[in-house]
Amino acid sequence: MRNFNIQRIRKMAGAIGNPLGNKIASSGLYILLMVIVVGILAPMIAPHDPLAVNLTAKLLPPSLEYPLGTDQMGRCVFSRIISGTMASLVMPLTAMALILLIGMPLGVIAGYYGGVFDRIIMVVVNTMLSFPNLLLAIVLTGFLGPGTLHILLAVVAVWWAKYTRIVRGMTLSLKEKPYVKASRGCGSSDVWLMFRHIVPGTVPTVLVFSALDVGRMILAISGLAFLGLGVAPPSPEWGAMLSDGRHYLQTAPRLLLSPGLAILLVMAACNLLGEGLRDALDVKR
Repeated sequence: MRNFNIQRIRKMAGAIGNPLGNKIASSGLYILLMVIVVGILAPMIAPHDPLAVNLTAKLLPPSLEYPLGTDQMGRCVFSRIISGTMASLVMPLTAMALILLIGMPLGVIAGYYGGVFDRIIMVVVNTMLSFPNLLLAIVLTGFLGPGTLHILLAVVAVWWAKYTRIVRGMTLSLKEKPYVKASRGCGSSDVWLMFRHIVPGTVPTVLVFSALDVGRMILAISGLAFLGLGVAPPSPEWGAMLSDGRHYLQTAPRLLLSPGLAILLVMAACNLLGEGLRDALDVKR
């Protein structure tokens, strides 16, 4: 059974890397990689300085010099979109890594040992899950104050409970499997059982949920930036650009459409990756 879990992980990696094996997962992964590469190379491919203000060129329509036009401050919208890619992607990915580092160990320990620790963890988890994620993130960010670090802390504080509950439920099932009981009977320690048998069994499902949740997290962080709780201006960030462009919906709707389509593209890529992984791993079955 342990080999079966390892085979599922290998199957997942092969499904992502082979576009003919799983086109949905591959297309989502390639779009994400393309966006990340564009973000990394933004200083070299951006036609203009994303922070340079030119009031004589404000609200210009798209042209060869300004592919997406300029904003109300005369800044190149295209340069700001690609320069804001890393700010809009790094934070959700970092937050997801921290969420998994917190949620998975707590879920495995709570499900494996049970008892008082399990009850305390589940009380906290159920309390956190009783509130809408975005609403709770807004409250926490408003309490901590605007800023990149505060948004990161708020998102991690909101999302970790979901993964703790998922992993705990899987651990309760996995620890009763015959191969786990046989390994325990042979004298294996609890740490060995958790890292050798329990954790590998939870990884595929957790990765599917995390791939789907990264898209939702990007939308949530952009929403917080839209409310003025994100990165400090004039740094380019898609949610903040949406907030700035809402005042020009009738006169220059491209100021809303450009960052909105960028967010939509990344969310679609994350959903494709998650759906492809789910189909490849047969998680529902």
